[in-house]
Formats: sequence, C-alpha cells, structure tokens
Amino acid sequence: MNNIDADVVVPHMFCYPGYTSFRSLFDLLDIPYLGTAAEIQGVLEDKWMARGIAIQDGCRMAKAQLLKENDAS
Repeated sequence: MNNIDADVVVPHMFCYPGYTSFRSLFDLLDIPYLGTAAEIQGVLEDKWMARGIAIQDGCRMAKAQLLKENDAS
C-alpha cells in the first residue's frame, strides 16, 4: 500500500522513460494512471517491433526497410 493520496495519475512525460519506467513505477505503487501499460508503450515506441507484431497477427503491410543512423543512403 502506498501513502500517496491520488485517484489517478495523468502522465505528461512524452519520452521513453515517461512511457515505460514511470508507468511501471505507478504499477508497483498501485497507483492507477491513464493510458496504456508500460509493456505496451515500450513496444509502441519501437515502430519496427510494433510493425513485426502487427504482421505476425495478420496485418498486411507494404515492404519496408529498417534504416539505422550509420547506414549509407
């Protein structure tokens, strides 16, 4: 049980830790928050991974290529 008197948290951190670490902390402290769970946000932040999951679930998508920072154009 936590000592925080909050009905719900509305996270406004639009960064990877805000989407994942802090939401996980709210889960550990049993504090409800708006939005999706940290595990889901972690996947959604990685668009290539989310794309792969969608394809595995049967979504049809155009061919794509993952470009990394040091790839030659």
